[in-house]
Amino acid sequence: MRRLCTIAALLLVASIALVVAGCVSEPQPQPDNDIQPPLPGTTWQLSTFYDDGSPSAVLPGTVITLRFDEETLAGSAGCNQYFGSYSLTGFEISIGALGSTLMYCAEPGVMDQETLYLSLLGDADIIAVDEEKLTLSAADGSPLLVFDRVREIPAIPDEEIADYVKGSEWRLTTFHYDDVVSSVISGSEITLIFHEESISGSAGCNRYMGSYSVDGAGISIGAIGATKMFCGEAGIMEQEGRYISLLGEAEVIAVDGETLTLSDADGSPLLTFERITELPEPSLTGVQWRLVSITEKGYVSEAIPERAVTATFDGERISGSGGCNSYSAGYQMDGSMLVIDHPVSTLVYCETPPGLMDQESRFFSLLPEMTGYIIENGSLTLSSADGGISLSFVSGI
Repeated sequence: MRRLCTIAALLLVASIALVVAGCVSEPQPQPDNDIQPPLPGTTWQLSTFYDDGSPSAVLPGTVITLRFDEETLAGSAGCNQYFGSYSLTGFEISIGALGSTLMYCAEPGVMDQETLYLSLLGDADIIAVDEEKLTLSAADGSPLLVFDRVREIPAIPDEEIADYVKGSEWRLTTFHYDDVVSSVISGSEITLIFHEESISGSAGCNRYMGSYSVDGAGISIGAIGATKMFCGEAGIMEQEGRYISLLGEAEVIAVDGETLTLSDADGSPLLTFERITELPEPSLTGVQWRLVSITEKGYVSEAIPERAVTATFDGERISGSGGCNSYSAGYQMDGSMLVIDHPVSTLVYCETPPGLMDQESRFFSLLPEMTGYIIENGSLTLSSADGGISLSFVSGI
């Protein structure tokens, strides 16, 4: 009897062991810690914050981006540009200390949003990424930031840059100088326009113009002339001087998607621009322009209002009224650069209003000294090479 009980007990133990064995699943493979998300060279735009676990969208009118390179990251935090380093171990991400420019944006909530974003970015420990979405999460797996992928235009090959930039317009986003990165002063705008063989734009206060040539990735910028207006806003004139100086030092040009970077001979970046795609190309011809002032060596003379001084460009000749006499002159143009011949005019003498003939004589003598033009907000400015003399017009009579 005891033997039968022993056998039964052994059979019971064996049966239990079989049942248990049947219930145990195969061990699941662990994630391969050598697999890393394909991050370098990708750019992402933030769609969702998680603040204390609650999702919220990015403020309307602001764009927050994140771009990964081999060991660094950078982007826009909605107001300022930021930058830092990162490393990956499998699906774990470690983001180093973040630096940023120090611009202040007055729009409600923008600075608070920027602070929150940079804080959450620094807290990220886990990354999940596919072709279209990237999620950064805390160590416990709770999501912090969700991004959508930005499909970028490929970098322009060096041999195609010269043709690509002609006719393009760019807005400055970042200065690089003395190992410091800074953005443009809030409320100011610096632009760069490439014509056939000349450049022009706004330096933040004054208009500027000059010549350039591009050979592969090399760029040569000639002497730059500018108007001589003074702007009293804090830092504007210092920023303008720095921009003109760095522009003149540029020897290397690169275009990557919607970004253009000018660098020095060593390849160190000087100026970074974003492409402007919404502004119409200014037109000099087909408009009758009326003189409003003459500026010489900082002194502005308002045009006599009773007798309009006009100018019309038809593609080959400039013509109009000097206030008393009709005139015309040949001209040639290349982008924003002009060469105006000495005008010929009728020989009428007008006694009134006082000063009219002196103004007309001065206008006729200054036209051949004009070497560049700028059209902005319905106004035309003709300038001398050094920017010391300018003729300002508005459209229409």
